[in-house]
Amino acid sequence: DWEAALEDIDDAISERHKQSRYGKRVYEGNVEMQLVKALALKHLGRIGEAEATMADVERDRAWLENARASLKYIYPPSYARTGVAVGVYDDLLKSVREGLEVEKK
Repeated sequence: DWEAALEDIDDAISERHKQSRYGKRVYEGNVEMQLVKALALKHLGRIGEAEATMADVERDRAWLENARASLKYIYPPSYARTGVAVGVYDDLLKSVREGLEVEKK
């Protein structure tokens, strides 16, 4: 049910932003959630919204690249303070998205 999935991903994105120490700090996990959102929007035929979400993804990826190049230290997301390794969590989100994309074909 793509409509329910879209609702869940929007809730997850919103919750992650609320828990961020900086409001809307961007990490790979945020990018992965936005990619899943774009996929759900495409499945629902909401192409314009999917394209807008992809534009957000590109902006966030550019921000990440710039931040990595210019900052001495990027604070880890708040979930990392609870013992969840950042790369493990982000890789899990990526594998979910990739599984959905394969399922689509």
